[in-house]
Amino acid sequence: MTARGVWETIGIEANSASPCPPSWVSRNAIRQSPATVDGVAATLYVINMTPSGGEAAYMIGVWVVHSRNCYSIQFQSSTPSTRAASAGVADQTIASFKFGS
Repeated sequence: MTARGVWETIGIEANSASPCPPSWVSRNAIRQSPATVDGVAATLYVINMTPSGGEAAYMIGVWVVHSRNCYSIQFQSSTPSTRAASAGVADQTIASFKFGS
């Protein structure tokens, strides 16, 4: 991925018994704010993550439980400035997300 690239991921963990969001999210979050995903209250996380031996990741993401499933919508970039530049698109995408029936 280039320095200006953004990787979007939407994940669903069906009938998840694991915490939603996973513990690494709050450990690496630099900011949190309230969010809503299709009418469900959630928390939007801004994350700086530098795994040992790996590339740094700068993320905006939301994790929410709906119908016993853990949904995540994540935007990952390789620089903080790219993350900041894509924040509006991330907010719009999260706000427009609809759970399937």
